This record gives sequence, structure tokens and C-alpha cells, in this order.
Amino acid sequence: MFVQLGRSTWGNPAVKWISLLGLGVFGVVSLAVALRLLLLAGRTRELPEFLIGLSFLSGGVLARAPIAAALSAESLPETLRVGLFMGGRFMLVVCGLSIGLMAWRVFQREQAWARVLLLVLVALLAVHSASDVFVTRPGTPLYESMGFWIGTVGKTGAFAWGSWEAIRYYGTLRRRISLGLADPVVVNRIALWGVASGLIAFLFLVNPLAQLATGLNQESPALSMMQSAIGLAVAVCIALAFFPPRAYLQRIESRAAHQEG
Repeated sequence: MFVQLGRSTWGNPAVKWISLLGLGVFGVVSLAVALRLLLLAGRTRELPEFLIGLSFLSGGVLARAPIAAALSAESLPETLRVGLFMGGRFMLVVCGLSIGLMAWRVFQREQAWARVLLLVLVALLAVHSASDVFVTRPGTPLYESMGFWIGTVGKTGAFAWGSWEAIRYYGTLRRRISLGLADPVVVNRIALWGVASGLIAFLFLVNPLAQLATGLNQESPALSMMQSAIGLAVAVCIALAFFPPRAYLQRIESRAAHQEG
């Protein structure tokens, strides 16, 4: 085994279920968006829709659910728990690769520096995965593994890049709204995507930063509550971007009409 999960440190069952609820909402919204985009990609044969859909499926569903099960289901055999945990970590690698490819393909496809950055992210995530399989020894604390930190840099970097590109593009399009040269709904969707990507980038840093700063481990109730809150915020951004209520759309269009006037 690569890690030893041991017994959970949950103190209050209510905290546990509130935390799992937040991650559950994030998972349900991620699954809905993933299915919508993957079906769209099946019709259009366009790579961006496929990559974003794959990122939601791998990161929001196929990663978070097994990791949550591994950390909370103490009745499962330890070998199975570790397998679920490591399988979820691999899905996070797939998620990071998808986002990095999307950021390059959509925003900076012709730029040499973007190709180099993409290759660096791919290399980091490849080393991270290889380290998990071939280097990390049984019982090694997760945060003492060099592969873990390499993977954290790679996954955080991919989402931070995607967030930066979206926010930058949002700033460009926002100035065009007053001239009637940009669709305000699309511009808002890009902004929401940028915020959600930035929050996910931070989500990858929550565990190691808390471990270094306070000594909290990944099963800490306080840390789980923080992750749950971030997951809920991401779910709200994603839901508003891909399944916006009519009242929300009307508000965006009204604000845009006021700017044009």
C-alpha cells in the first residue's frame, strides 16, 4: 500500500454529513455539466467541450466520490480504501490534464510559451503518477512524498492557468458589452468559469497548506468543512454558468442594456 488511512478523526457526526453534503452537491452539479458537455461534444466533435466535460466527470465525480468513501467508510477493508483513495487521486490527474489542454487549446494555441507551459504541466503530472506507483513506500505520510508536492503544483497550476485565461478574457469582453459587441450572458459565463477554476486551484492547496500551517490532517473536520464550503461555491458558479435560472439571465441582460444606454 502507498498510504495508510487508518481510522477517521471525525468528532461530530453532524460535521461529517454537512461536509459530505457540500461535496455531494458539487458532485451532482459536476455530473450534470459533464453529461451535458460530453453529449454536446459527441454532436459537435469539438475538443473544448470534450475536455471541459471530461474535467468535470473525472474531478467532480470519479475523483471526489472514491476519495470521500476511502476517508469516511471505515468498515471497508484497508486495501480497498487505499485503492479507492489512489484511484481518486489518479482521476484528479486526468482532470488537471484536461484543464491544461483546454487552457492551451482555447486561449493560447498559437503561443510558444503556452506550449512549453502545457508540456511542463504534463511532465509534472506524469512524474506525480509515476511516483505514486513506483516510488512512494508503504506507510509514507502523504505530505512527505515528493510526488505529492509535484502533483499539487501540476494540478494547481493547470486550474490557475485556466482561471487566469478566463478572467483575462472576461476583462476584454466586458469592455465590449457597452458597445453591443459581446453577448453579456456569454461574458458572465466566462467570468463564472474563471472564478470556479480559481476556487478549484485553491482547493488543491487547502490540504497541504493546512498541514504545514496548523498540523491538520486530511481527515480533520475543520478541513473537511472548508473543502465543503469551497465545493458549494464552485457548484453555485458552475450551476449559474451552465444552468442559469431565467431571473438570473434577465438580470444580466438588464444590466447590459443599462450599460449600453
